Amino acid sequence: MDLKVIIRRHSNLLLCGVIVYLLSGTLLVTAIEVYAPEDALFENGTTGILKCSFKSKEVVSSGASVTWSFTPEGASDKTTSFFYYTGGNSYPGSLAQFQKRVVWAGDLNRNDASIQVSQMQFSDNGTYQCDVKNPPDIVGSASGIKVRVGMKELDSCSESLLEKFKEDILEEIRKELQKIKDEITEAVIQELQKNVATQAAE
Repeated sequence: MDLKVIIRRHSNLLLCGVIVYLLSGTLLVTAIEVYAPEDALFENGTTGILKCSFKSKEVVSSGASVTWSFTPEGASDKTTSFFYYTGGNSYPGSLAQFQKRVVWAGDLNRNDASIQVSQMQFSDNGTYQCDVKNPPDIVGSASGIKVRVGMKELDSCSESLLEKFKEDILEEIRKELQKIKDEITEAVIQELQKNVATQAAE
C-alpha cells in the first residue's frame, strides 16, 4: 500500500501520538523554587553566611547543582558566576575576588544551598544570585541577596563620639545661658540700687 495512503488514513492517530509525546516531555520538566533573604549586612573582616534554600517536587538527586553569581554594586551589567556545587564537589570560579574565600555551607538533602564567605570586604558589596537545579526540576528563577559590608565598630565609635560632642555643646550652652542670666540679674540689681540711692538722696 502506498505510504501516502497509510499516512492519510492514520493521520489522526499520528497527531494524537505527537501531542501525547510533547505533553509527556513537558510534564517531565517541573519548576523549582529558590529562596534567599532580600538583604544581608556583614562587618568588614568577618565571615558571612549567604543563606539559600529551595523547594523541589523531586527527590534531590546526584545531578542537583547550585550556582552562585555576583553582581558588583553599581555594575548591573557585570554578573559573574564564582561558585558551583554538584555531586558533593565544589568548583570555584575564576573571579579573583573570591579565590580561596568561599566554601560550601549547605546540605542539598536538607534543601540548603548556602555558602560561606570569609574575610568579607567592602568590594563584596553587591547582589548575590543563588540558582538551584534538581533535574527534572530545572525551571525556576534564581534568588538574589543584596549584601552590604560595613564597619560596625567604627560606626559605634562614631556614634559615641557624636553623642559626647552633643553633650559637650549642650553643657557649653548651659554655661553661657547661666552667665548671661547672672549678668542680667547683676545689672538689674545695680539699677535697682541706683534708683533706691537716688530716691533716698531726694
